[in-house]
Amino acid sequence: MSNAGLLIVSNPAKLGHMLQIVQSRVQKALYIQLESMDSRGIACLSRLVSGVYSQASALCHNLDVRLLIRSPLPQPKVDVVFFDGPASRISGLNCAAEKLDLSAEDHPVSLKFSKQASEAAAQETDKEFGHVVLGGTFDRLHIGHKELLSQAIIRCKRKLTVGVTDSNMLSSKILNELIEPCDTRIERVKEFLMDVDNTIEYAVVPISDPFGPTKDDPTMDLIVVSEETLKGGLKVNEVRQQKGLLPLTLHCVQLVEDLVPSHLRDTNIEDWKVSSSSGRMRLLGTLLKTPVPRPNIPATPYIIGLTGGIASGKSKIGERLAKKGCGVIDCDLIGHQVYTPGSKGFQMVVEEFGKEIVDSEGKINRRALGKIVFGNQERLEKLNSIVWPQLLEIVQQKVKAFKESGIKIVVLEAAVLTKAGWHSNCHEVWSVIVPPAEAIKRLQERDNLNEEDSRARLAAQPLNSDHVNVANVVFSPSWSTEHTDKQVERAWLQLQSRMSSISHL
Repeated sequence: MSNAGLLIVSNPAKLGHMLQIVQSRVQKALYIQLESMDSRGIACLSRLVSGVYSQASALCHNLDVRLLIRSPLPQPKVDVVFFDGPASRISGLNCAAEKLDLSAEDHPVSLKFSKQASEAAAQETDKEFGHVVLGGTFDRLHIGHKELLSQAIIRCKRKLTVGVTDSNMLSSKILNELIEPCDTRIERVKEFLMDVDNTIEYAVVPISDPFGPTKDDPTMDLIVVSEETLKGGLKVNEVRQQKGLLPLTLHCVQLVEDLVPSHLRDTNIEDWKVSSSSGRMRLLGTLLKTPVPRPNIPATPYIIGLTGGIASGKSKIGERLAKKGCGVIDCDLIGHQVYTPGSKGFQMVVEEFGKEIVDSEGKINRRALGKIVFGNQERLEKLNSIVWPQLLEIVQQKVKAFKESGIKIVVLEAAVLTKAGWHSNCHEVWSVIVPPAEAIKRLQERDNLNEEDSRARLAAQPLNSDHVNVANVVFSPSWSTEHTDKQVERAWLQLQSRMSSISHL
């Protein structure tokens, strides 16, 4: 199995079959070179781009596929070259990559053009423009992004400007907390552009409004949009005309159908098209960040810190993990033990906050205590400095008890996991997030709070992005119960694989 491969194709009709062969021999990146690309007209190039990426979506969904347009072959980047013979055609390759002739393979499969691609061909903007522009989120560059960028490149004669949406424009996106940083997305777009065509000038810039540089730049000629962003393209021209600028010619690219196998996606809630939001949904329950070695804690039991915002549903995730055989410690629940009359924690809290927080039954009135610390950061920190160490002692006792009973995985469920610094005592951190609007709705229903109080409760919590930043695995029970079950099952299977690898070291 090779990391990166180069596929040189003389006859596009054979591409489908060649992709079927290649996809099992390459594990990361595949560059495709169609011979005589420079001699083809724009309408033909446009159909080829659509056809190649459509086939890649169906046959090579696991690979980073890049169709070379006007760039030289990426020799230093590949360790295997596939071609459909004769060998003399690749004599110019100086790389030490393995070379495999696929010309003898039987039963070639024609390159299929989707209905959308055929319809698009009839609407081609079949000439080159001096300065082309397009914009988007470009999160985890996927097949749809690559087609959009490639369709812009083949129509560009001199300069291509790409606007990448900055963080302030992402709040409405599904699972926006999982979107890569803007700088990362910009660098990946630049890398792709230079890989596939290094003959034109590129400007890849962050944009903080829907129009970016299109509203002011008189040198721009063509804007490339997708079916989803067509209205935005029309709005761009309205703004330009208001400023006395010439309108841009519009080229609309058809959306790419997501042909990833059904067992890898949830067709009930994901888009039919290739999209970043579907890609982020497929990240749920997967390992996003490699766990940091924790030599300060024993290897067993393996401790997972489960955290998340208020009303995020982390307790339900904990219940699912308990059914898998994990020992679950609910810190929010056992936290009540710290306030038990006669305990050390009880005495310290009363000494600090006064006897007026003790009710007629001799117990701490947590509602009265809450009124004292809520909104007063100094008093809240003082309470935490008393409660958290006492709670951690109880947690450590329970971990020890689970270990003695033979439990191999312990889940430490705690909303304050990272704030209290307990994540340093965990082998991994798993975070649960839901959109703020959903959390507010859940708080109103669960705790019988009004919207104002629910918002205040949520505002006092760490942001979803804070939970994601420390997480190795992220869940979001924002959809169906079945979808949440799939996330947990995915996480569980991957955890078993990781633990198996560790045990063999």
